Amino acid sequence: GLTGRIILAFVGLSVALLLAVSATLFVVLRNLHEDEIKQGLNARAVAVQYAVSLQSYAQWDQAVQTVGGQIADDGGYVLVRGPGGKIRSVIGNPPSLTIPDATGTGTTADGYIYVEPDPPRTKSFTFVLASPNTAAKSALGDLGRAMLIIFLVLLAFGIPIAWLLSRSITRPMRKLADAARDLPRSNADEPLPLAGPTEVRDLTERFNAMAHELVSTRHEEAQML
Repeated sequence: GLTGRIILAFVGLSVALLLAVSATLFVVLRNLHEDEIKQGLNARAVAVQYAVSLQSYAQWDQAVQTVGGQIADDGGYVLVRGPGGKIRSVIGNPPSLTIPDATGTGTTADGYIYVEPDPPRTKSFTFVLASPNTAAKSALGDLGRAMLIIFLVLLAFGIPIAWLLSRSITRPMRKLADAARDLPRSNADEPLPLAGPTEVRDLTERFNAMAHELVSTRHEEAQML
């Protein structure tokens, strides 16, 4: 029926809108979570630089472990390469003892977000602070909660609106169908009220004109007989 088609069209439009909104929100939320991870690593990198600058070689190892302890709790790691080129793990269990070539912030091939401070600020020691890139997982969690709320809002307001819209169309159409069904047996010249959308009003107006002509023809036939 027309009501079912209108509701189905509204549901299809809602699903398409949800997909578009969810895709956009996923990208935005993922970037926000990545920025949050990078900001946390940058803050710890500054603390590591400060600890290394103030401590001797024998003391800064423990200081770095204290500063970056949260990185290991998050599943990350801290690597250090000395002036001689030897690489070792200070915190955590890295998948490989590999230090990226570029300093700054980036993403490793293993899916870790890393921050590499500038070596001149760390007494020629090269540090890499890395944390698992959980931005996509966190974004999906946030997106799931947001989409649930949006879906409930659509159910609470969208379906009643679609039903009222369909009723504004189908109600005058049903009256028109009933009048057309009774037209062969009716001699009453009572026009149907004009209601509904413009197209339905035009159809009702033409039906009223046709019914008036039919009733007039019947009266003329009756008078002639």
